[in-house]
Order: sequence, then C-alpha cells, then structure tokens
Amino acid sequence: MANLQFTIFVVLFIFIAAISIKAETVELEKRTDSSPNNSKRNELSKRNEDKVCKCTIAEAIFDSSFKGLFFFSQDECGSTTIAGMFSRGFETLDSTDDISFEIVDNSNRTLHDLTDGLNVQFCDDGSTKPFTHTFPEINLDCNKDGIFVPEVGKYSKRAADQPPAVEVKKGKNRNQNVSKAQIKKFFPKK
Repeated sequence: MANLQFTIFVVLFIFIAAISIKAETVELEKRTDSSPNNSKRNELSKRNEDKVCKCTIAEAIFDSSFKGLFFFSQDECGSTTIAGMFSRGFETLDSTDDISFEIVDNSNRTLHDLTDGLNVQFCDDGSTKPFTHTFPEINLDCNKDGIFVPEVGKYSKRAADQPPAVEVKKGKNRNQNVSKAQIKKFFPKK
C-alpha cells in the first residue's frame, strides 16, 4: 500500500512539473492600448513592481535505508513549497525519538529547520503520510539568500559546487544524522 501511495505521489509531482514547464514555454500576445481590459491591467501592474522570481523546481531523493522524496517548488514571490513522503525508514522509531528534518550545507550547518512547518506524521509500517508546507522565508534562487546561491548572502561560506541537502536527524538534541539526500535543481536548468 505504501509503495502504491509513493508511486501515485511521484506521478503527481511529475505531472505538476510538466504542467509548470509547459506554462513557462507558452507565449501570449501582448494586449494593445485599445484593449478594453488594458487600463485595469496597468493599474494592477503599478501596485506591484517587485522583482518576479523564476519558478524553480528541485528534488531530494532518499535512496538508502530511508526511501522517500522531498519536492521543492519556488513561486514567483520567492516562497518555496516543500512536499514529500517516505515509504520506509522509520520502522525503528520509538516514542522517545525526536526526529528533525533540516536543510544543511556541506559542512552540516543547518540552513533551515523544516520540522515544525512540515509536521510529518509517521505510520506504523515505517512510512510517513504525505506532507506539504509553504515556507515564505525559504527561496531556492530568487535572491542572494537562496539556498542555491552560495557565493553571497548568509550562506557565503558554502562551496559553490556543493548543493545543499535535506538531512533527517534524531536523538535528544537532534544530533544523530540518520539519512541525507542532496537537493538537485531540475528546472530551470542553467
């Protein structure tokens, strides 16, 4: 049952990614000044002259004793929605284990703690229920604080060739690394 749920989950995310990619490549005709809706459109444009971020998609696939997927989708405002699920790996959990999910750099410095936002619910068979949350404070590559922009901003000490990772930790102080998967950007490609 968990494998079926995981397969449906992966197919759904691939479908969403395909729709997003298709939406990026569609060219629309510009409205002319004679268009009846043009004046309303111009008023709306004046309200929001902020930079529009690229819609970036990334993934972190756990393929060890933990099987699971994290899916990252950045919107035009720079907020990132993180969704995912695990099909196995948490079989040995007991009620005293304190589990955390963090985005870390190659020096294992915590960049973002995702634990509270994701609110991951564990199942008896070692899997998790699907989870999702939008993090307005996390962006992938929208500005200098994006997790894929290591050369500047608050992550400037990270090597540019080492992408961040999602790390599962457990223990009283959440100090035992249980599993780790690198975050790989797959749209848009550089």
